[in-house]
Amino acid sequence: MRNDDNRNLALRWIAMFNAHDFGDAGSIAASEYMERVAAPFGRTEPGRVDGPAHLRDVARSLIDQLPDLEMTVEQLVSEDDLIGLLGTSTGPNLG
Repeated sequence: MRNDDNRNLALRWIAMFNAHDFGDAGSIAASEYMERVAAPFGRTEPGRVDGPAHLRDVARSLIDQLPDLEMTVEQLVSEDDLIGLLGTSTGPNLG
């Protein structure tokens, strides 16, 4: 994947959260990926997950807790197939 494609994918991921519209998860997340976070939101252990379904589930859980969540990209760098994003998330935590 080209650097511009990686950058656009990261920006679409942020836009998905800001719009609270997770219908694009199927074109953002791989069909399967390795979740490395220990029990994200207390639901699953690290391991292989159904990418789009897992992304939607985690995103909805986060929005349930932070209904006014807004993410802002501060810096975005991309090299080969790696991407780094520094962002700020704001919103009252109701969860």
